[in-house]
Amino acid sequence: MNSATQAPQTQKTPTDRAHQLAAELMQARQELSQKQVELRRLTSERNALRTRLGRELSRVRELESALRSEADLRQQAAELHNNANAALRARVAELEAQPERGPSPGTPKTESGLRGIKGIGPAYQRSLREHGVDSIEQIAAWTEAEITSIAAKIKVKAERIQRENWVGQAQELLKTREA
Repeated sequence: MNSATQAPQTQKTPTDRAHQLAAELMQARQELSQKQVELRRLTSERNALRTRLGRELSRVRELESALRSEADLRQQAAELHNNANAALRARVAELEAQPERGPSPGTPKTESGLRGIKGIGPAYQRSLREHGVDSIEQIAAWTEAEITSIAAKIKVKAERIQRENWVGQAQELLKTREA
């Protein structure tokens, strides 16, 4: 054999080169097609993320607005609370500055006071005293018109005063005290 015939061919023929280039072109087209598919997927994902970001930004704005509103409401509530406290303190100071109403001068005080009458508890006793009734003698002398008048003032029904017989009880207490 001849050494020229055994030597590897290092040079390609133009046809071989064309086939090789065609194969490379086909491979490049396939890679390009894959990249285009990936690009479309990424573009779609980007658009979805942009949409989601827009919704989230809108939600953040809503929450910030709600937070501002809540802060305003809290401030208003605090101001109302402070104003109410100030008004209550002023009213307490006013009431503390008023002289206490005790029994009328010359009126003997019973040991149990107005609460000796069943149906008159601390609240009614306080209310009665605020309206100038501070002795059992006064209650014992009430007329029907006075019962109606004082009932309206202390926010109790006149029927209750009559049913519980405050006037009769007061008269009985006076009799037992005199005895």
